[in-house]
Amino acid sequence: MYPSLLSVGVATAPNQLSASADADHAGADDRRSVSGWAIMLAGAMIAWLVKRWLTTAISNTESEFYSVSQCALDCVYLRRIMELLGYE
Repeated sequence: MYPSLLSVGVATAPNQLSASADADHAGADDRRSVSGWAIMLAGAMIAWLVKRWLTTAISNTESEFYSVSQCALDCVYLRRIMELLGYE
């Protein structure tokens, strides 16, 4: 993840979730895609992942889709946890 993708120093609401995701299509020697994402709550990083996929993506769009879909799954999960704890 590039530091410019993270919302460090940006004013956010107290319970606001924000996320950034990025992927590199077949950039390594083994032609596997690398993807990563970060989830921030009120500007503080609370979850992240960097992963080299076991399957080879056909295109850059597919590798980006893997990254964004995994990030969205974790955002939904964290949002539900926050609702269970009583946050808006």
